[in-house]
Amino acid sequence: MFVIKDEANIKLLSKRQDVSIIESLLIKNIVNNTYSNDVISTVHSIGGIDNKVILAIMYGARSDILISVQDRWQELLLLAVFLLISSLTAAYWIAKRISHPVKILVEQVKAITEGDYTTEVKFSSKDELGLLAQEFNNMTVAINKREQTIKHQAFHDQLTKLPNRYNLLRTLEKWIANSSEPFAVIRISPQRMKEVNFSLGHDVGDDVVIELASRLMFCSENDYVYNVGGSSFVLLMKQVNKLKLKHFLQEISDSMEDEFKLKHILLNIQVKAGISLYPEHSSNHQKLLTMAGTALQHAQKKHLHYIIYEDHLSSLTVARLHLINGLKSAISDNQLVLYYQPKLNLQNGIITEVEALVRWQHPEHGMVPPDKFICLAEQTGYIHQLTAWVIDTALIQYKSWLNDNIKLPIAVNISVENLKLPNFYELVILALERHALTSESLCLEITESIVLEDSEATIGLLTRLKNKGFHISVDDYGTGYSSLAQLTQLPVCEMKIDKTFVTDIPSMNKNKVIVDSTIKLAHSLGLSVVAEGIEDQETLDWLIKNNCDMAQGYFISKPKPADEFNEWLLQSKYFKSNISLVRLKK
Repeated sequence: MFVIKDEANIKLLSKRQDVSIIESLLIKNIVNNTYSNDVISTVHSIGGIDNKVILAIMYGARSDILISVQDRWQELLLLAVFLLISSLTAAYWIAKRISHPVKILVEQVKAITEGDYTTEVKFSSKDELGLLAQEFNNMTVAINKREQTIKHQAFHDQLTKLPNRYNLLRTLEKWIANSSEPFAVIRISPQRMKEVNFSLGHDVGDDVVIELASRLMFCSENDYVYNVGGSSFVLLMKQVNKLKLKHFLQEISDSMEDEFKLKHILLNIQVKAGISLYPEHSSNHQKLLTMAGTALQHAQKKHLHYIIYEDHLSSLTVARLHLINGLKSAISDNQLVLYYQPKLNLQNGIITEVEALVRWQHPEHGMVPPDKFICLAEQTGYIHQLTAWVIDTALIQYKSWLNDNIKLPIAVNISVENLKLPNFYELVILALERHALTSESLCLEITESIVLEDSEATIGLLTRLKNKGFHISVDDYGTGYSSLAQLTQLPVCEMKIDKTFVTDIPSMNKNKVIVDSTIKLAHSLGLSVVAEGIEDQETLDWLIKNNCDMAQGYFISKPKPADEFNEWLLQSKYFKSNISLVRLKK
């Protein structure tokens, strides 16, 4: 039914006789703006004519509609059930289509978590899930590649690409667990690598390491080569015996004979080796590596091509570590003591000077001689504290003798490391001022290695000390590589001939020639000469005859602590003085 929305027309329409009862009720509802429960209707505007709205009304009696629904409820119920089943089936199919590849991806994630990168997601769909599966496979490949790279880097040296220490330990552990076959652990290290790195640069040093690795791999053939850090290498050798090992080490030595040609620089690189043997030395993989390192350390120290591990080497190393650890407390705990050894003036036969020699009274190891700990003090930096203590203690002793009218200058040993201190001159001068003494109380003995360094700073420092009045002597002359010509470049006034040339003078003519010529050359350069190592009267007489200036050795007196030295001095035929001996005895 169509109605023009105009109140007059609607009322006119409602009075017409040809409308049905329902239409009449509906029209009355529209006219009165009321709606009856007997009619179900809906009204829609569909346009307009002459500013009048045309309405379309859809209607029906409520009773008719309810009767229709009641008559067809079974059909509607079946329709609803069909729609419900269809919806559930479609939902299940869609969910399964989505969840299946997701389930596959979850399984793949679990496999990756457990370290399995071989499983591939096979999903041929070209939709978003197929694209996700493809990207997941790509991710698995990328992760696998990165893990392999990380594993390689973890077990290989980045510079030489050789297996590293962790790889070596795994191999050793596997060999020991699976076989009783003997093998050798050969630890190899090149010499002077610090000098190469500091002088020529680390890039040249890296090239040396790479070339060294290449030569070792060539020598080892099928044996294993490892880089265990920096320029340190380890070679494993199966079916080893002493003869085979000797030939192999000689082959390595021969391979190093050719110069290393690197960036227009020719270098001669020598290597040292330390060897441990399985099962002779140990059945523990870590101990075998440690033993080879200990043997290498002693080969370097003894300047030997190689050393095969022995039990006493470890005890030496452990003892060395104990000494290093105890050095710091040795001074503060008063464990150090000075011994004094006289120097005999061969011109008048009188003791005119003494040398102070430091000893370490260790609470566990007993008396430790200086050659056991001085080098350790130089390596650890404690040499500066040690030298300061020696100078201070020597000055106290000199002042004590001076109070008894005994004037015996004391010679103290000065390390190369001491002379590198920029304020060493001030430290010595302050020590003299602290005890109100002059420079004539001390003689400074420097090692021959200082002659080889010959740096401007060292020469300048020694010149300042000499100008201040200090007597400077070169100790152990002849044991190094210096010459008298080099010696003249330093401001020294005395040289001490090492005991290795003096001890056998009576029986060795060559030593007589060396010592005699050295005395004459030194005198011609204005230097006095002290001969060390006098052990008999015959040697002493020969030195006097050949115009040596001073002598020092066990034949005259062994080094003694201060109290024993005082007692020896009073009774010695070499001591002459007009001082009061009664006071000295006190």
